[in-house]
Amino acid sequence: MKGAHQILAAAMFLFAYAQTLDTGIDKGTVFCSRETGNVAIHAEKGDHGYIVSGGYPSFYSTGGKSGLWCQVHIRVCSTCKVKVTFEKLSFAECPYERVLRVSPKLPLTCRPECDHIHIFEVDTPYDRITHRDYFSANESDHYTSISGNIKIRHCVRNTSLEDEKNFKISFSVL
Repeated sequence: MKGAHQILAAAMFLFAYAQTLDTGIDKGTVFCSRETGNVAIHAEKGDHGYIVSGGYPSFYSTGGKSGLWCQVHIRVCSTCKVKVTFEKLSFAECPYERVLRVSPKLPLTCRPECDHIHIFEVDTPYDRITHRDYFSANESDHYTSISGNIKIRHCVRNTSLEDEKNFKISFSVL
């Protein structure tokens, strides 16, 4: 009888594992704030989750500090890609919204003029050509990675005003 229970337990484990491969694992929600800093997410095909501003859906205030607020590093299998969807991007207007970072000559740091999301591939040679900035005007846009290794940065400008700023980004592994 003990052997039958072990076989049944092993069969149930294999079934659950196979279901996880088909549907993926919900990696939950990462709250991106100055306190969280750098966050690493390791995921496999089908996994999914969210990255939101600290306190979301409430608005955040930078408290007069600027620069890199937090960074989320998503690393997936070498044959996988990451699909990022900008579900909510609520930032103050920025005069540079229409300019996407595409030149390898531009610095790899946050722009000090406005709050935005900066995304890029980590691996060479993609790291030199994939830098993009996303602003409120990019809400509902998608980004699909070339590789399985990307970084998403939340960059803020120096202001103590809340300006009704927040964001919600979903990701899924393809």
